[in-house]
Amino acid sequence: MTINLEGRPFFTLSSLADAIKAAFNHHLAPDYWVRTEIHKLNVYKATGHCYLELVEKSHGSTKAKMNATVWNTNYDRIAQNFLRIAQMPLTEGMEVLMRVQVRFHEVYGLSLNVIDIDPTFSMGQMARMRMETLRQLEKEGVIHQNKNLIFPEIPSKIAVVSAASSKGFIDFSMKVAEAITRYKFRIEIQIFPALLDGDQAVRTIPQQIQQINTLGGFDAICLIRGGGGEVGISAFDHIDIARAICTSNIPVIAGIGHATNETIAELVSNKHCITPTDVGNLLVQRFLDVLLELQDLIESLERGAENHLFDAFQQLEQTTKHFQKDVRNRLLVEKSTLRTLGARMSILPVQTIKTAKGQLEGAIHQIEKSAKMLLQNSENQLQQKTSQLDKGQYQNIKAQKFILNYLDEKLRILDPKGVLKRGYSITTVGGEIVTDAAMIPDGSILETQFYKGTTISKTIKKS
Repeated sequence: MTINLEGRPFFTLSSLADAIKAAFNHHLAPDYWVRTEIHKLNVYKATGHCYLELVEKSHGSTKAKMNATVWNTNYDRIAQNFLRIAQMPLTEGMEVLMRVQVRFHEVYGLSLNVIDIDPTFSMGQMARMRMETLRQLEKEGVIHQNKNLIFPEIPSKIAVVSAASSKGFIDFSMKVAEAITRYKFRIEIQIFPALLDGDQAVRTIPQQIQQINTLGGFDAICLIRGGGGEVGISAFDHIDIARAICTSNIPVIAGIGHATNETIAELVSNKHCITPTDVGNLLVQRFLDVLLELQDLIESLERGAENHLFDAFQQLEQTTKHFQKDVRNRLLVEKSTLRTLGARMSILPVQTIKTAKGQLEGAIHQIEKSAKMLLQNSENQLQQKTSQLDKGQYQNIKAQKFILNYLDEKLRILDPKGVLKRGYSITTVGGEIVTDAAMIPDGSILETQFYKGTTISKTIKKS
C-alpha cells in the first residue's frame, strides 16, 4: 500500500514485499529447470526437510548463489530416485539439473522450491568430470607418477591425512596399535588434519599432502576417510586432490571407505584399500612378511650350518679310511718283499748274501723313508681337512652370531621400555590397556606405568 507522508509517497516493508511477491507470481513461469552446483546440503531429521545452498562458478569465482528447499513431501522421493539411478546419494560439490519453483516470502525472502532432480544429468556430468580429470593428469604426465614409486618394505613412519575425530582414523589407529602391542612393531603415526567432504576437502587435502612432502622423512601417506558412507565422496574425483596425490614423492595409500566405483584419488594412489581398517592391515602385513623372511633366513642358516658340518665330518671320515687302507696295503707289499729276499738269502753264497744284505738294508731304509713320507702326507691331509672344518664352523658361527646380534638389536629397539623412557606411559584398568577415555567408568582404579615406577590413581572425572 502506498502512503503519502508530507508529499513524499512510500511503501511499508510488508506492502513492498507483497508487491514483489505479486510480480513474481504474475511474470514468472510455474517452474524452471536449472543447472547448478550443490554447495551446501543439510537434511534435518526432525522435520525431514532438506535445505540447499546453490552456486554457479566460473574460473574459480562465484557468479550466483541462492538458497533452495526440498520439502519432506518431495525429498524422500527425489533422494531415493537419485540413489537408485545414479548409484550414489546427492552430495555437496555435485552438479545437478533440478526443477524448481521461484518463491518469495515476506519474511524469509527469495528462495527456490525444488520439486525434482534429474539423476541422469548428474551421472553424465560426473563421468565427464572424471574423464576430464584423467585426461588432464595424462596430459601433465603425472597420472602414474605416484603409482610407480617403490613402496617401502617396512613403512615405519606414517603420515595420515584425515579428520582426527573420524571413525575411519580411529579404526585405522586401533588396528596399528593392536599390532604394536602384540608384535612389538615400531610404527610411528602423525596425523595431518583435513576436512573430508565437499569444497573443504578439495582445499585442505592437497595442502596437507604438500606439507608432508615438504617436511619429508615419511615412508607413506595414508589418505583416510570412513564412517560417512557415500556422502561427499565426489570430492575425491576432483583434479586438485588427484594432482596432489600424483605429484607426491611419498607413496600414498587411499582408504576412503566406500564400495562403489573407484574414485580418481584411488586410481592414481600407489595403493588403495576399501576401508581404513584394511589400510592398517596392509601396513601391519608388511612387517609380518619381513618377520617371516627373517625367521626363514635363520632356519636356513641353521640348516646350512648343520649340513656343512655333517659333510665335513663325512669327508674327514672318508679320508681317514682311505689313509688306513693305503698304509695297510703298503705294509703288505713290503712284507712280501722281505719274505722273498729272506728266501733267496738262504740259498745264495756268502758274497751273494752280503750283496743281498746290502740290498735288504737299502730296501729297509727305503721302506722306512717311504713309510715316513706316506705318514707325513697323510698327516698333512688330515690337518688340512681339520683346518677347513674349523674354518667352516667359524664362518657359520660368525654368520649366526651376526643374525642373532641383529635380531637382538631389533628387539631392543622395539622394547616398550624404550617408549616409556621417552616420556610415554601405559594406563590400564583391570589389566586392560586404556586407549579411549570412554573405557573408564567414573570411580575406576587406574594403574599407570612409567619408565621408573608405577602409580595407582582413582578416576574423579573424565572428558
